[in-house]
Amino acid sequence: MQLGQLVTMRMGANQRRLSNGAAAQRYTYQDLLADLAAPTAVWPTADQPGTCHAVQSDDLVFSLMRNRLAPVSPRTVGKVLTQNFVGWHLTTTQVTPQYLCYCLNQATVVRQQLERLQGGDPTAKLSLSRLQHLDIPILPLTEQRLWGRLYFNVERQRALRAHLTTLQTQVLQGLAGQVTPL
Repeated sequence: MQLGQLVTMRMGANQRRLSNGAAAQRYTYQDLLADLAAPTAVWPTADQPGTCHAVQSDDLVFSLMRNRLAPVSPRTVGKVLTQNFVGWHLTTTQVTPQYLCYCLNQATVVRQQLERLQGGDPTAKLSLSRLQHLDIPILPLTEQRLWGRLYFNVERQRALRAHLTTLQTQVLQGLAGQVTPL
């Protein structure tokens, strides 16, 4: 099924047109990575007030620069999307948001389509019309939930390992400052 049949898409705002307050609250690629690793298993559906470029609790965010998709976590609700991001809102119950993230971020068949759409140039930004024509394999909902849960568990473990490495490095650096040479 084509992606345009599953989601509605809206482009982020031009960064130059954002007010200083909105620019301070913009959604970044670091936010996207944190949202992917967020331990939240709940997908809230309450609407959040904000601008047309602000992300809401049931949105997904796609990075046009890195071709990565993440759900919006409670930490990033209300942040403003810039032109490097596209906000997605599911319009059907035929696909789960977790499975859609798995498909766009990991599934070989979808990743190959993304590469073809970019024409071999990984720095080329995709257009909304091209994204809407991506073919997403639709599995039964029980299988989608399993794939989505597995994908997010792996992402969470990856983030926890990276955090552990950072903490270990900080401890070692702290100890190195306390050791006196012989």
